[in-house]
This record gives sequence, structure tokens and C-alpha cells, in this order.
Amino acid sequence: MFKFEEEIKEQPEALQRLLDNIPKMSKDFSKIAKGNFSKIAFFGMGSSLYSTIPAVYLLRSFGIDAEYHDASEALWYFSKRWFNNVDVCVFVSQSGETVEIRELLDKLNDVSTIKLGITANVESYLGNNSDIVVNILSGEERAVGSTKTHMNSVLTSVIFSLVLSNSLEKELKNLQKLPPILDSCLLKASNDVENFLNKYPYKQIDASIITSRGYALGEVYQSALTLNEIARLEVFPISAGMLRHGPMELFAEKKGVTCFVPDSKTKPLLTKLCHQIANQTDFTWILSNSPIKIENTGTIINDVINSDLPEYLQSLLFLPYAQLLACKVRKRKKIENDEFRFISKVTTEE
Repeated sequence: MFKFEEEIKEQPEALQRLLDNIPKMSKDFSKIAKGNFSKIAFFGMGSSLYSTIPAVYLLRSFGIDAEYHDASEALWYFSKRWFNNVDVCVFVSQSGETVEIRELLDKLNDVSTIKLGITANVESYLGNNSDIVVNILSGEERAVGSTKTHMNSVLTSVIFSLVLSNSLEKELKNLQKLPPILDSCLLKASNDVENFLNKYPYKQIDASIITSRGYALGEVYQSALTLNEIARLEVFPISAGMLRHGPMELFAEKKGVTCFVPDSKTKPLLTKLCHQIANQTDFTWILSNSPIKIENTGTIINDVINSDLPEYLQSLLFLPYAQLLACKVRKRKKIENDEFRFISKVTTEE
């Protein structure tokens, strides 16, 4: 079995391992919560960067100034003066050895901001050069594509946000629901994805669009990245709001669209978008957390992942669909299991 496929199945167990470590994590995060802070900035690359998006939205919902940034752009285009106005810099890297994170840490060596490292390798460069380092406890990740490390990085960043907003205790029950719900979701997703591919050959997915809003944007970008690197499919990730401002013209050429629709205040907007474009697309694949009333059209597939999770966790149930889709398409393309021509697990050259 392809290593990536094996690790998809290990995600609920990895999440539970992390949740069992909440007492230690919250103690570490409380060291920051006790201080005075007004601005928090997250930095990462690729999957690690996308894992921070729900945490940033969560902090903003609590009135805390938070941002996420591409570490490479910050390295070259952010002055030290900018960093002097940031109270906490959070660096996320599975390996802790990502070249952009290493160089950014060196750049900030004499800057007073608190440096928090979130990594699976606490003995790494990131671990040894952070004021506080937290182990995401994802275990060994053997495949090139990110699975357990992404999921656990999302949850670690979210827990950090909940500690800073004094909301962790009231959200513990919701956090604990995630592993068993994800476990059930994986089985359903495998069947749903197989049915989807039987109806729409993978060549129709190539050059398609994936979209959503809010907390789910992190998994929109991560899903596109997964399909890009594992299945070598060209998938265009974009927020549903931005899609209205020009790229909608892509549907004139019958592009397919995948839309994540969590239970949220923007659910009506996302549903409306799907209805409006359904007759102009090769397919409209809706992944939602509760049933959606849809018009009778053959181009819409609505796969429902029932859960009572809060919005900031719902999107983690959509990601396995992209992961399993990538695996199945890779097999249909007959790409060798360990064949990657241009990428490796750790990026060591910018």
C-alpha cells in the first residue's frame, strides 16, 4: 500500500495522541497567555502555513490581532522593525528544518518577539531556537505528502488560540469529538470518492476549482496542494468571495468545482453559488456538514458529513476526501508509489 494512503488512516490516532497531551500543551501556551500581547503572527510554508489559517480566524473572532504569512516572503520583504511590533511569532514546520524557517529565525535572532515553535521534531533547528517549542506528536510521517502532521498542526494551532482566548475549557468536549468522527468520516469518504470517480473521470478534475470561505480556506489550499503533488492534478484554490471577482469566467469553459460548505453564517452564500454555477460546470461536488436542499440537476453531487463540530473544526472532515481522491487518481494514472521528481519531504534550498 502507498505510504501516503496508510498515513491517511493513521490521522485519528495521531489526533487523539495530541489531545491526550493537552495538559502539557496548555501549560506551555499559558506562559504566553499570562503576558501582554496585542499582535500574533504565524509563519510557515506550504502545508504548515495552511494549517495556521483556522487559528488565525479563531483569534480574530475573539478580537485578537493575528496574521499568517509565507515565511519566504517574510524573510525577504519584512523588515526587523515590522517584527518589533509583533508580540508572538509562531513558526510551524513539521521537520523544524525547513530552509525558510531556519533563515527567518536567524534574521530574528536579536528581535525581542516571543518565538513559539510548533513541530514534530523538537530537537530540530526550530526546536532549539524557539523560546517555547511544542511537539505536535504526529509520529513518524513516512510519505512525502502531509497527512498527520498537517492535521496535528491545525489542532495544535487551534488549541493555542483557545488558550490565549481563555476558551479551552469550554471547547474541550468539541475537541475530543474529533478523532472518532474523523475515523467514521474516512470510511464514508472512501466510498463517496470512489462513486465520484466512477461518475467523473479524473481528467475532468484536472483544471477544476476548489473553494469555500472562512475557517475552511486552510483545507481548500491544503486539498489543492495534495491533489497537485500526489495526483499531479491542476486544481485552482480560491475563496468563494474572490471567485465572484473575475475567475467566475472560468466556468464559461465548463470547469468543475468542489465546494466545502460547513455549517456557518456563509452557508447560504456558498449554497447560492453552487446553484448558480451548477448548469455551467462539468461537475459541482458539494461537501457539507449537514444536508443542503438542492435543485434537481445532474451535475451536483452533495456528500454530507454529519457532525455537530463547531465551524473551526468542520473543515478537517473535508480534507480526507481530497487525500483519498489524490490516492485513487494516482493509482489510476499508474504513478509509482515513491516517484516524486521535483519534491522531497524537507525543503533545504530556497
